[in-house]
Amino acid sequence: MKKEVVTKTYGDIPLKIELDKGHFTSKNADVHAVLDLDSGEVTFKVSEKDLLKARELYRNE
Repeated sequence: MKKEVVTKTYGDIPLKIELDKGHFTSKNADVHAVLDLDSGEVTFKVSEKDLLKARELYRNE
């Protein structure tokens, strides 16, 4: 059985990845952890919406 849990960095700040850094703003995606309750394995993922943004941004590189 797997359960998605919220990740945190320092305090209550959520873990994020930077998708694109603009001149004035950055495009970030929240990172979620998926915990396998049987094995203890933890994997990370982003939302489907953020994944689509990342594919669009990185496809142009």
